[in-house]
Amino acid sequence: MSFYDDFADIFEECVDVFDERAVKIKFVRHSDRVMNSITRELDTGTTSDVEINAFTIPFDKNQIDGTAIREGDVRVITDANEAPLQGDDVVIDGDDYSIVKVGTFNPGGVVLGYDLQVRR
Repeated sequence: MSFYDDFADIFEECVDVFDERAVKIKFVRHSDRVMNSITRELDTGTTSDVEINAFTIPFDKNQIDGTAIREGDVRVITDANEAPLQGDDVVIDGDDYSIVKVGTFNPGGVVLGYDLQVRR
């Protein structure tokens, strides 16, 4: 059995768990953001919402170093139906988060899902 086959089996087991624990989250995409020259604030421009299936996993206490991973950061695992973009906001159960890090599950170059670190 190859590494790819092993990984595919593990990912399939995760999908089963995914189906049991899945929640709807929302990516809020911002476009046309510009700096207001008078107020010096970032105008939000236009936004679009993308709803996806995901599940959240809290980081273990031993993973929290206060810099790369902070108290309150959340790990979000999504399916591959919609690629998250750096700069997207994420809404989970009505709470707003920003994407800190985007990782992929992509054995053999085929994206099976996304592994996000999000922060309030």
